[in-house]
Amino acid sequence: MFPSKRFSQNFLINSEIASKIVLELNICDSDTVIEVGPGKGVLTNLIIQKTKNAYFVELDRELCKLLEKRFKLGNKLINTDILKLDLRKLANGRKLKIIGNFPYNISGKLILKFYENRDVVDEVVGMLQKEVVDRLCAGPGTKKYGIPAIFTQCYYDVTELFNVDPTNFIPKPKVMSCVFRLKRNDIDKLNCDEDLFRKIVKLCFSCRRKIISNNLRYNEYFKYIDYKYQQKRAEKLTINDFINITNSIKANIDNLITNNQLD
Repeated sequence: MFPSKRFSQNFLINSEIASKIVLELNICDSDTVIEVGPGKGVLTNLIIQKTKNAYFVELDRELCKLLEKRFKLGNKLINTDILKLDLRKLANGRKLKIIGNFPYNISGKLILKFYENRDVVDEVVGMLQKEVVDRLCAGPGTKKYGIPAIFTQCYYDVTELFNVDPTNFIPKPKVMSCVFRLKRNDIDKLNCDEDLFRKIVKLCFSCRRKIISNNLRYNEYFKYIDYKYQQKRAEKLTINDFINITNSIKANIDNLITNNQLD
């Protein structure tokens, strides 16, 4: 069966790398695991040996037929788009471990889905473009540090595990791949208004080369930010810095609303 360009398919053919990926997730028999994009089943074959509580989400109907014929997965095989799958419903009160050679064409949306389902997605071990993984792992003061790193690192410890050369796939991708881990941290809620936090972060990165005050100059937010932050670029600020900025803006906005109500 030939890989489909429509589904951005690159099949992993190195069984040793497949074993390393599965070992990194440290699956126990009691774990509930979701494999995203099992393809021809190079990871699937290893996962079903470790737990009976595994689900396999594959969008390609022809590959579903192949997987069912090979592994007899029954209702554990779900023919749908992972981006449309209700992870909370599937979890049914349990924590999820997610694994896969993820489709590179939905990498950003997939990471966002994990972030939005952080209450049930406890750990992720997967493969994406190295460039994407580098952005998720980046820290303040680096060129690759930005919105993906900040939003992900709020709730997950992000670790780059190992690179995978294009020669390990059919067809060979044009980019280097990388296996990474997301492990849920102890933070249940940020110490700020999270909707405002996300808005501020996006505004501050709207033009990377501008300092904070210039990116916020077209609204009143910049007036409520400590001067030490106003003169920096967003890529220089930590998550705690953005939390402090959010709290400062929120406090001043609330005071304005209160004073207007008293007038």
